[in-house]
Amino acid sequence: MTSTLVSQVELDRIKLALVHAGELVALESLVGGVTFPFHVLAILHRLPEIVGRIRNLIRAVEVAGQQFFEAESKVFGHLTDSRIGVMEVLATAAAPIAQLGLGAGRVWVRSTLEQHNEPAPGSTSAMVDRLAAVAENPRPTLRVDVYGGQLGRRFVVYVPGTKSFLGGPLDMRTNVLELAGKPSPVERAVELALADSGAGAGDSVTVVGHSLGGMVAVSLADKSAHGQLPYTVDKVIEVAAPLGRHAPIDGLKLLSIDGKGDLIPLLDGLGKPNWPGSSTLKVPEPSLNVVKNHEIETYATDLEGLGGSHWQSFGAVTGPPGRSRFFEFGVSEVP
Repeated sequence: MTSTLVSQVELDRIKLALVHAGELVALESLVGGVTFPFHVLAILHRLPEIVGRIRNLIRAVEVAGQQFFEAESKVFGHLTDSRIGVMEVLATAAAPIAQLGLGAGRVWVRSTLEQHNEPAPGSTSAMVDRLAAVAENPRPTLRVDVYGGQLGRRFVVYVPGTKSFLGGPLDMRTNVLELAGKPSPVERAVELALADSGAGAGDSVTVVGHSLGGMVAVSLADKSAHGQLPYTVDKVIEVAAPLGRHAPIDGLKLLSIDGKGDLIPLLDGLGKPNWPGSSTLKVPEPSLNVVKNHEIETYATDLEGLGGSHWQSFGAVTGPPGRSRFFEFGVSEVP
């Protein structure tokens, strides 16, 4: 904390020096005006520009100080939070670079396919199969299904995992933002796709996500619980995502699916959330190929031969067939 106090004093000293510089310019104008009229005319001519620059410098110092101390406070808070592991702290430090790499372009979504009379998924494994099919698209793609019923509409969103190290929203930069607890372009894309599909007040949303998509799913549920979304994200099925940083989310039903041979969910070193309403399904993966063990196709295959009814009914949607839409998304100008 000593460094913070010293830094704040230093910033205050710089701001005070800038204010004094402005006062000296004004004083020179008054004193020099008597003996050096041409000199003071030159100063007065440039006075608006000089004052403007000084004001901009003072404002820049204030903004820089605010950003620095906010970042310092967050990192300090992470170091003292029992839910935050080494990966989250590193991600917090790298988040500004990741954000810069993704750019400040507009997040866009574009509907590419619409299907009607889509049967409602009757099980969790059916949802994971659909997620695996979405992940096969060569371009970043989301799927949004909507089903009607007596208790209101149910939207189901499928969010795939990382597709490349660098090269689009589904890459390692978005992983860094999600691990750091920062809003990501993929979160925004899901929000836009749901809005385009008509989700609003009174609607319930299930988000099914793999790896990066699982982190996005829980982040959206956290936004929903804090009233930042018009609909309610009340159910999440996440596959192989590191979620240890999240505090309990009121009203969320969470099913975590992990493979015993998958190392990615263990990256944060904190394990899976243990909240009221949350449960974890462990899938046996005998393969020694750690990359293959993390693939969504491997999970989809392993779930087909796994017994049990409680976890299967978790993802079941009752009611008549609905509508399914696919959305490509990215970060740039709308194509």
